[in-house]
Amino acid sequence: MKKRILFAGLAVCTAALQSSAQTVVWQEDFESTTNGATSGNNQTLYNTVVQTANTASSIVTTPPAEFTLASGTNCILLSTGANAYTSVRPSSIIGGFTANAADSYAFSFDIYIPSALAKAVGDVNPRLEASGTAGNGITLDSATQTGPGQFHIEYTGSCADIINGNPPANTIYPFIGIDQNSVVVSNYMYMDNIHFAIIPYVPPVTVVTGDFIDTGFIAAEGYSDGDLAGQTNWVQVSGSAPYAFSVINSASTGEADTATAGNHSTNTGNAVYWSDATYNNPADAWEGYVDFKLTTYETAGTNVALLNNQDVLVFGIASETTNALRLNTIDSQALMSVKVRANGKLAAQFADENNDQNDTRLAVLLPGTESGWDPLNGDYETDTIRYSWKIRKTTEFGTYQATASFS
Repeated sequence: MKKRILFAGLAVCTAALQSSAQTVVWQEDFESTTNGATSGNNQTLYNTVVQTANTASSIVTTPPAEFTLASGTNCILLSTGANAYTSVRPSSIIGGFTANAADSYAFSFDIYIPSALAKAVGDVNPRLEASGTAGNGITLDSATQTGPGQFHIEYTGSCADIINGNPPANTIYPFIGIDQNSVVVSNYMYMDNIHFAIIPYVPPVTVVTGDFIDTGFIAAEGYSDGDLAGQTNWVQVSGSAPYAFSVINSASTGEADTATAGNHSTNTGNAVYWSDATYNNPADAWEGYVDFKLTTYETAGTNVALLNNQDVLVFGIASETTNALRLNTIDSQALMSVKVRANGKLAAQFADENNDQNDTRLAVLLPGTESGWDPLNGDYETDTIRYSWKIRKTTEFGTYQATASFS
């Protein structure tokens, strides 16, 4: 089933500002290991998340007096073997996070070089990768040093510049280069305070008290055909898949379409939000309307479209932008929905994932003349339907009310 949706005055918004808390994906200060502990070629240093790779080796030692950037009582002293790719890296590939193209990264570490080196050290290969991507990706080397002296080396920027593959990325395996032109050099550099973080994108926020959105997705309003996320004030919900909607026909009629997006995710969802904010006080209310059209297809081997009971459009207000949209399980979301029933009926509901009942549906359109389609009898596209709605925050903590109608 596809949805061609012409938004007009739809308040898809955040009711509170998004947190910019960073996700630390790799961090080591060597305070949990033992002074004198060692690591060799491709070995993990005892009780740390650091490994010396490609003939590199290390020993845990007390920072010399000149290494004032060191943060505690331990650091590592590094040696390199006859290899052009000696490096310091995590003890394993790191997962359990998501990095979107709009997010930022910060990768830093401190080093002390007692004597000038033949080759600069401190280049990094982030290896921030999307699932299934092969290859090492980009290398950053703008902050490399030959010494002598101590240095805080830091690389920052947009994740879009370092993601290997198509975002979002979900694994990282960064390498810090320390080789010396394939020459064996012992005990030549100290290192401490490794830190790699992903910083979620937080768009500039404007608090709106009047009209929120009044758009037809046309070029004159700044739209072009392609992913809706990233256009005007639309932003991809962190952790969801891209292409919640594709803008189509921007040079003429303008629609936001799901059929051409072709990237429906049952795991993470596909969702966008409008980056302006609104107050969320007792008795505040939000209202608007959205014009939409639904299309389905004939099921193979039949002359009808076989439908399941499902929510095909969800919108409303939320106080965060990092969770998939859930109608009745997340307290920070107050969401309307359009549900398609197996017989082709359309129902409007609020904060309810169950099948609609007489006491839960806000509005209904029957197949045929009311909705303009009859998928069980060969008519597979609705008329353009207007969904008018209103959400109000009550004086009871955390409680919202809603009304809706189809026309």
